Amino acid sequence: MANKVSNFTELIQRVTASCLLNPLVRIDELDNHSVKQVDYLVSEKDDESQELGEESELEEEEKGFDILKNKKDLKKMVESEAIMSEMFDAVSDLKKAYVSLQEAHSPWDPVKMSVADVAVVKELKRIGRLKERFRRMSRSGGERMGFAGLREAVAPYEETVEELKREVKAKEAEVENLKEKLRSVSVTGKKGKLQSKRRVSCSQGH
Repeated sequence: MANKVSNFTELIQRVTASCLLNPLVRIDELDNHSVKQVDYLVSEKDDESQELGEESELEEEEKGFDILKNKKDLKKMVESEAIMSEMFDAVSDLKKAYVSLQEAHSPWDPVKMSVADVAVVKELKRIGRLKERFRRMSRSGGERMGFAGLREAVAPYEETVEELKREVKAKEAEVENLKEKLRSVSVTGKKGKLQSKRRVSCSQGH
């Protein structure tokens, strides 16, 4: 590269000296070999400049791609942290709703039972939606971003949720059983009252 620059400089000096010594000389009277060398070196310079320009553009594109990629990764990380925060809140609310469900059993309060049951179902659905969002994010590049560690953190909460679901189902079955017994007692009580009334009527008739 240094030799090319030196040769180019020498040729320029030769052409300049020739012009100074012969101010009226025409371009076609110059040394053909020198002119060809100048053209060749100028052309080579242009090619090198073009290559450098293309390399610079490629580097800029790569930098832009890296910046865009980092922004996307940062956005996913922020979203994952938001999901984690919502998941913790949902599990906490689910526990509160479950405690209310248990309290409604003793003493038995059908109104509180109904309200607590609705609250539990609501939180279970909420956790299900968050879980699905988290899984979709994991499938779209989460392993590369370190979401595997986040999944490990979520796993105990998922187990807790599944356990609460089983307990809620058991409680609901117990509630249905108690309702059935209550209906049976009500029907039996009504029948007993009717029979008592009939007996009273018969005794009064005699």
